[in-house]
Amino acid sequence: MQENLGYYEEFADFLSKNNKNSDFINILKDKRNNITTTKVKIKNTKLSKAFNKEKGIYYSVKCNNFNYYDNTSYKAIINKIIKSLKEIVLDFDLKDNFTTLVVGLGNSNVLCDSLGVRVCDKLIVPGALQIKKLFSMVYCFCPSVFAKTGIATCDLVLAVAEKVKPDFIILIDTLTCKDKNLLGKCFQLNNVGLKPGGLLGQTKWINKKTMGVPVVSIGVPLVTNFSDIVGQNASKNYYTDKNIDAIVMGWSYILSVSINKFLHSKLSMDDILFYMS
Repeated sequence: MQENLGYYEEFADFLSKNNKNSDFINILKDKRNNITTTKVKIKNTKLSKAFNKEKGIYYSVKCNNFNYYDNTSYKAIINKIIKSLKEIVLDFDLKDNFTTLVVGLGNSNVLCDSLGVRVCDKLIVPGALQIKKLFSMVYCFCPSVFAKTGIATCDLVLAVAEKVKPDFIILIDTLTCKDKNLLGKCFQLNNVGLKPGGLLGQTKWINKKTMGVPVVSIGVPLVTNFSDIVGQNASKNYYTDKNIDAIVMGWSYILSVSINKFLHSKLSMDDILFYMS
C-alpha cells in the first residue's frame, strides 16, 4: 500500500476547481459512461514546488457509476486505462519489441492491499514460449512488503530490473484517499513512480531516477485513514469498504485486461481473455 499519501484524486479535484483555464490541466468528461478524467502536467520546477508534486504527468479517472458486481460496466474503464497508458508512454520512445517489467506491490495476505499481486496473477507472461510476432516480452515480479522481507522494495525491484533489463516498468499498488466515497470508484496513473509503504520510514522511491528506465504507476484507492472519517488522531487505523473482496476482484480483472491488451496489442480482446483463462 502506497503510504506516500499524494491523494492524487483530491489533488486533481483541487486543481480542476481552481485552475480551470490553466494550460497544465485538462478535464475530459465522458457523459455516456459518467467517467471524468483529469490530466495534470507538472512541467516545471515552479509548479512542482507550488503543488509539492514531482514533475510529470498525472491522470485521475473518476468512475462514478462503476459497479463491481456488473462486468458490463468494465469495458469503458478498460478502454480508458488503455488510452491513458498509450498517451503516457509516448514520451518513452519505445522500440517495436519493447520489454516490460510489471511489479505487483502490496501484501497478498491483506485483502485491501493485495491488488498488485492479484493483477500480476492474471498477466500474460509468454516466457520461454515467446512468439515475437504476437506477444511482447513481459516479466512479472511481486516483491511483497518490507515487513515480510526486511529488504526495501525499491532494492528488490532494482535487482530484478538490472537482471531482465526492461525498457520501462509498470507498478501496481493500492492507494489511500481522504474521501471514503472514492474507495474503489477511481484510479490514478502517472509517469512519476511511487513510494511504497514501509515501517519507520524505511522506504525509497521507485522511479526513473532509481531504476534507470521510465516508470508508470497505476493505483486504485482502496483504503482511507480512519482519522479522515472521524476527525481524530487515528493515523495507524485504516478503513476500507465492506465489499472490499468484490472491489479488489473487479479492479484486478480490469487492470489485468487493460495491461495485457496494452502490452500485447497485436492480440484481439478475445485472444487476451482466452490466454487469461
